[in-house]
Amino acid sequence: MRVLKESFNAGEFTPRLHSRYELAKYKNGCKTLTNFVPLPHGPVTRRPGTEYIAAVKTAAKYTRLIPFEFSEDDSYIIEFGHEYVRFYRNGGQVQTVDSDTKLLLHFDGDNNSTTITDSGDTTHVITVNGDAKLKTAVKKFGSASCYFDGTLDNITAPDHADWVFGADAFTIDFWVRFDRVDASQGLYSQDDDVDVHWLYFDHANDQLVFQIYDATVKTVEILAAWNPSVDTWYHLAVIRGWAGNANDWAITVDGTSIGTVTDASVVPDSTDPLTIGSGTGAYRLFGYLDEFRVSKGVARWTANFAPPTSQYPFGDDSGAVYEVATTYIEADLPTLQFVQSADVMYIVHKDYVVRSLTRSDHASWAIANVVFTDPPAAWSANDYPRTVEFYEDRLCFGGSPDQPDTIWTSKVGSYLVFTVGAAAADDPITLTLLARKVNDIAWLSSGRRLLSGTIGEEWWVAGPSDTEPITPANNVAKRDSAWGSEPIMPVNIGDVVFYLQQNGKILRELIYDFSSDRYKSSDMSVLAEHLTRTYSITAMAYQQHPYQILWCVRSDGTVLALTYLKEHEVVGWSTHNIGGGEVESVAVISGDPEDEVWFVVKRTVNSAVVRYIEKLKDFNFGTALEDAFFVDSGLSYEGAAATTISGLSHLEGEAVTVLADGLTVTGKTVSSGAITLSTAASKVHVGLVQTPELETLDAVTQDDEGTLQGVLKRITNVTMRLVSSAGGQFGPDSSATDDIPYDDSTTPYTGWTDDLSFDEGFDKTSTVYITSDEPLPLEIAAIMIDLEDD
Repeated sequence: MRVLKESFNAGEFTPRLHSRYELAKYKNGCKTLTNFVPLPHGPVTRRPGTEYIAAVKTAAKYTRLIPFEFSEDDSYIIEFGHEYVRFYRNGGQVQTVDSDTKLLLHFDGDNNSTTITDSGDTTHVITVNGDAKLKTAVKKFGSASCYFDGTLDNITAPDHADWVFGADAFTIDFWVRFDRVDASQGLYSQDDDVDVHWLYFDHANDQLVFQIYDATVKTVEILAAWNPSVDTWYHLAVIRGWAGNANDWAITVDGTSIGTVTDASVVPDSTDPLTIGSGTGAYRLFGYLDEFRVSKGVARWTANFAPPTSQYPFGDDSGAVYEVATTYIEADLPTLQFVQSADVMYIVHKDYVVRSLTRSDHASWAIANVVFTDPPAAWSANDYPRTVEFYEDRLCFGGSPDQPDTIWTSKVGSYLVFTVGAAAADDPITLTLLARKVNDIAWLSSGRRLLSGTIGEEWWVAGPSDTEPITPANNVAKRDSAWGSEPIMPVNIGDVVFYLQQNGKILRELIYDFSSDRYKSSDMSVLAEHLTRTYSITAMAYQQHPYQILWCVRSDGTVLALTYLKEHEVVGWSTHNIGGGEVESVAVISGDPEDEVWFVVKRTVNSAVVRYIEKLKDFNFGTALEDAFFVDSGLSYEGAAATTISGLSHLEGEAVTVLADGLTVTGKTVSSGAITLSTAASKVHVGLVQTPELETLDAVTQDDEGTLQGVLKRITNVTMRLVSSAGGQFGPDSSATDDIPYDDSTTPYTGWTDDLSFDEGFDKTSTVYITSDEPLPLEIAAIMIDLEDD
């Protein structure tokens, strides 16, 4: 007989439900689901790996991540540590540029904008000429790049001593993407018709050309053969000081030298502006530029290198880490609560005056005590509110130690004003939740009403009706449930609030029910209660795109993921071990095309305890296996084919797994921050092993004699439907597996496998176990199981 498992989106089931095959969700459940994520559509897909971003400042102390989203283009992760905060943006750590960075153009901004800001040390004024403009649809890093249509457009920076290189080392580097390559095109120049230095693509001879003219006499020339393609990003650099020699010059493409010359000539002092996006005469760029940098006094590279993978200065770690001092100590961090409006975040803790964290630029933040007008008299030393939220354009605070069940709100539209007036409609409000016993307010959450979770009950506060606002004279507070809450900030998913029941073992869904006119609180952990039976959840963050996943940190450092899509009744749990480390914090910010999930991971590396900031890679890696990233705490190399892959000091002494040009390499251990491949590769991902495991629930069905549950039976064959998959093993359990066969192992496969013979003896429980020992994609959409009873 044949059993079809066509969905797995009920996730991992508690053992207490393993015999409950009459449940509608049973056929969609799993016995084990580790490092796989159930998708709303039904399949399970392997969790992407995590990318190593940076080490936290203080490895020995707990560190927390908090999201800060200023705009669609400016989202930040904040590293809250012991007496400091640091910041992350665009996949990298916010740093301040060094004094050698004389010009740095990120080209970030709105689509079609003509405002370009210099983020270098000098901050030159940039003039946009012709049709040059920012484009958000095409960019290498950040939110946009600069587009040039090949007519009379370019951008300029005024003549300045920063462009007078003389005989000193310098580096000019940037990313370029051509719209066409059938014409010669200028990339940058400084040309006053007498003294010139410039770089251009010579189409007629398929070469990159760098030239210097001193008083109209050509003194330096590099002719480097190059045949670029359209719609491809290339990193270009002109470097003086190559190989560590003062008079060696080089042009590099994607980190590889393609032309060099040795010459002692100086770069003359041209008096014209520095021009970007065109050269001398009619040499104009048809295409895009991104991350244009001029460095004076330094050769950024002296040998072939891996091109930067993020914006400068983090892209080559040339800057200084930007941080702001605070007085929050390690013990305070887990209980901080916050709310944000535009560029200001309000932070509360019972032992501290309410504080604001204000952003004015990527590397310009300030933290300060908030100065209120007539703050509540109840607030005093070590007796400040624990919770904060916005509601109906009021800033609301709740639960100080001495008044644990009191809520204070500001004046409407004036968040810092708490002056008690004559009870005008927009005046501040103070109200106390009239419970049967004093209950500390654990959290606040804003929606159609202001929701409040206390340690014993769940309340809502609002105006007298849904059409009337809350006022000092007209406000209602009602208790709708009595499960009790853990003092961990809740998460909003659509119109649903997720909060942790007291003790942190049960996740509850709080949702308004129109028929009963009350909020109902349902247990979302019941199908997988074993996951928190001896542990608790300590942090949560919601990733809406692409698959509606609530990421939860468990007290032992394991990550739990809940795939949730209420309208389709999808509730599926999975567990995740992040490369053998202990996750301590999680945060999510908006990203393009997927929301970004960030972790603090505590690891032991080279016998030392470390804490790393790591970011989950996108689920959608594309269509090429060489782009698949399924290692944890990993880094990537992309450039000229190489055998030595360096920059891995964060994994010193660790055994790592490698994907090199789409092929798995094993048996490597990081030594002196590097590994050596036996075969050169141009795209390499290196990191810690991440092992996915799926085991189905017992394959049961009915025959004329009744159920096969508990009856001796065996699986004879299985057939799997895979989606964009490669590699993987299957079998009855982890001790007896065979490789999943593919006709073509070089590209991801979608479709049904052949009938696969299953080596299993008769047993009362028959399950299918699937794993992978390679860092390759694996998505299972369905399993067809052939059963035979005894």
